[in-house]
Amino acid sequence: MQLKTLRNVTSFEQSIVFKGTKLTLDSGEESTFPLDVATLFLEECDGLVQEVTMDDIEAQFGIEEPLWIANVTGAPWLRDKEVTRQRYDRKERRNFLECEPMENSSPMPVKWVYQPGMQEYMGTDGGLLALNLFPQKFTIPPFRRLQVPMDIGRWMLRRDRQQLATMQGCLIKSRKPSHFEPDESWPLDEMRLYLQFLDSKADTGRSEAQLRAWSKNKKGKEKDAELEVRRAKRGLMKELFYYLVNPKCKLPTKVQFEEWKKGAPLDEEEQFAMSDLSEWERADTRAVTKLSKDDPSQITKVELSKDDVEGLL
Repeated sequence: MQLKTLRNVTSFEQSIVFKGTKLTLDSGEESTFPLDVATLFLEECDGLVQEVTMDDIEAQFGIEEPLWIANVTGAPWLRDKEVTRQRYDRKERRNFLECEPMENSSPMPVKWVYQPGMQEYMGTDGGLLALNLFPQKFTIPPFRRLQVPMDIGRWMLRRDRQQLATMQGCLIKSRKPSHFEPDESWPLDEMRLYLQFLDSKADTGRSEAQLRAWSKNKKGKEKDAELEVRRAKRGLMKELFYYLVNPKCKLPTKVQFEEWKKGAPLDEEEQFAMSDLSEWERADTRAVTKLSKDDPSQITKVELSKDDVEGLL
């Protein structure tokens, strides 16, 4: 039987009559009812009685998901931004406006000290005493996102908004790392295409072939060309970082990115090969479920031999 937990959010008693029986909820009381009773309560006491969800329980006991915070100093939206401030000229005895560039327009670490406050405890004489909790130091290097507790993350964002106008915007609430994100293990040309997909006006730099040809013209060795490619990758990752952490920027899935590169939709086999399943999970999925050609609504189990499974892999 399906149950629901309800809470009376008023200071008055709330009641309903269900099959000749009066059911009540006292002020602030929580109680669990069958689904039909809970539905009647919510209909007749709309706004006076609310359903208790798992989110409410987690918030009550302090069970909250961690928050992702990213250091975005040096971001493209901060480089050309200027803040207009009002100044007073004592000689001319008048106010005037001047534009100041953002001080965080270049990458820099963000360092803050979080003071938790005081913790009360009972002394040996029975009196109530308080102990100063140790401060916690947080440092977020540039081009880095950090997972912090929810209360500390909110404190960081609030402190960032309370800074001077020329220093605001050093931190943002970041998205979680996704399964499909570029890193330095990607080929340079793939990273350039990913940045071009996110921002068609972005400067993607020279391709890997151009870098190797440039190094060869300077009579450099093969390791010099590899060094130039690694430097280009590192520079592209710094530009991509601001897109990867910003929740306002929509990132493509692997299928969408491959379709854009190909210029045509992918077939089912190609999409299935790009899923997050492992190779054995893909083979098992193909072997266990298969739609019947005669009746697509029926799912039949198909037994495959070892050679067939290896062929699928």
